[in-house]
Amino acid sequence: MIKAISKVKKLEVRPSVKIDIKEYTGEECILEFSEPTAAALFPDNELLKSIKIKFPKYPDAMLYQVALLGKCYVIKAEDGDSLNPIVEFGQLAKDNKDCFYYILTEFLNAFPTGNLDEKVIEAKND
Repeated sequence: MIKAISKVKKLEVRPSVKIDIKEYTGEECILEFSEPTAAALFPDNELLKSIKIKFPKYPDAMLYQVALLGKCYVIKAEDGDSLNPIVEFGQLAKDNKDCFYYILTEFLNAFPTGNLDEKVIEAKND
């Protein structure tokens, strides 16, 4: 019954995850990410199109990962106003895939999402 949904307890927000990439930068560098929201997990087509234009060789799954990291990154004052985290992570994936995959792996370990693409396809089939 749909009425039962109102009885489902709200999950507590998990603390952000901090990922140290000093190994890649050579200096102290800690990136902070918040728990993904539904909007971060399911980016709209316009956002994905804009990422695809900037990084045309990236497969769709990669576009989702870049968007996810960019939307969950916690911007710091020292990042400046002109920072676009999605573009920064897209460029990082191009320039240093090892660092990108390290960040992505640590993020997904902290906030397991499962295979969302598969779940969306399943939901469409039902």
